[in-house]
Amino acid sequence: MRLRDDIIKRAIADYMHGDQDGALAVFRKETDLYIYNFPRMAYRKTLDFCSDFYLYVTERLDGILRNYPLDANIQFKTWFNYVLRNQMISFIRYTCPGEPTELTVENIDDYPSPDIISTDQADYTELRQGLAKLPPNDRVVIKFYYLPEMIDADDIREACILFGITISAALSIQRSLIEANYADIRRIRDVSSKTAELNAKLSALKHRLYTVHTLDLGEKNSLLEKIARLEVARNKEIRRLELPDRKVFQEFTVLFKNIRLAQYRLSNAKKRLRFEVLKILRSKDEGA
Repeated sequence: MRLRDDIIKRAIADYMHGDQDGALAVFRKETDLYIYNFPRMAYRKTLDFCSDFYLYVTERLDGILRNYPLDANIQFKTWFNYVLRNQMISFIRYTCPGEPTELTVENIDDYPSPDIISTDQADYTELRQGLAKLPPNDRVVIKFYYLPEMIDADDIREACILFGITISAALSIQRSLIEANYADIRRIRDVSSKTAELNAKLSALKHRLYTVHTLDLGEKNSLLEKIARLEVARNKEIRRLELPDRKVFQEFTVLFKNIRLAQYRLSNAKKRLRFEVLKILRSKDEGA
């Protein structure tokens, strides 16, 4: 997931200089998905946990934004990862006392960490190196499911041998997977946009509720009802993120004899890729 450094920094600067509603809407549009997915990218957490953590962080965005060092020469993503890890530790300690908060190899699920998956320069070095170390059959499985646009001629030939299909069939499946992936990206962007709009409305209503001291009981109750309705709508949008990529998986299973075999092969390939990428990162850390 890419964080656009220049747009986010400009939004933070505008927020600090008084344009809070507009700047916050821009900031959330750029970061909502990153915040939501952080627990399952960096820790072994469920989607329900992701939803709770997302709400926990968004309620604290004012303090987070005001603590960003605008004058420092640092990428926002580097700083934000550090902040989100600290927020994760605080959240776990608050909601799950006694649960370990250290990020270990066992904590990393099938999602690469934010530092692996992308940078502001879209550097996929470790991912490409990890893919290169996989056996050809695992590499083809990963590419067809996650990276169909990166499939090359060698991958097509390998797929024909592995799955017993023709070149035209392999190319057709590739095109279908690319279209399905783009459709899911559009869905996620739509959810992100609607969530940002709802967050902006909630922020304005909560600000009025907590700062305007002349409100009578009827006005406060009316605000609370509006806030409750908007939070229900926002939670519905967040739950849309939890919907599986049914279309992507449906197109992917065409390569296999049955769904169970497709799940098994994809799971094994992901585990091997994760292991190879972790070895690469560990070797870099030791050599640093």
